[in-house]
Amino acid sequence: MNQTDRKIGRVAIVIPVYNHEGMIAQVAKEALKLGGPVFVIDDGSTDRSYERIRDIAGIAVIRHDRNRGKGA
Repeated sequence: MNQTDRKIGRVAIVIPVYNHEGMIAQVAKEALKLGGPVFVIDDGSTDRSYERIRDIAGIAVIRHDRNRGKGA
């Protein structure tokens, strides 16, 4: 098996968040059950989204200081 073959089938779960404090913790916890790495990208939320997820073990959180849009 070569290097390319080993990379096929690898996935990561990326969850974009902008002011979704009501659901983000549940979504992140459910995503962890799938077994891949989970990344939550907080695009400058002004609600308590970050506070809801900051202590969830096993996820990586990337935060923007202001809303930059989906492409950023």
